[in-house]
Amino acid sequence: MDGMEQFLVKTMDISTAGVGVACPKLLQQGQAGQIAFEMYFNGRNYQVASRVKVMYCIYNSSDGFKVGMQFVNLDMSSASAITKFMI
Repeated sequence: MDGMEQFLVKTMDISTAGVGVACPKLLQQGQAGQIAFEMYFNGRNYQVASRVKVMYCIYNSSDGFKVGMQFVNLDMSSASAITKFMI
């Protein structure tokens, strides 16, 4: 996230509009940052990277926080990879 050191999150759900993650840190609604991850399916790795905006952050005792992030200007190759993954 902007102004913070990098940290790992666990993907919980994904769509071409955004991603839900389990996060060890409390994030603020509206906070912006960058997310990057790799998806493996159909025998191939797909790289996804995008700017994101925090839409919500809810305490979840088992995983820290559940955070909904909206993609900002997701590029076509990333959107295509996510769409193929969802089919």
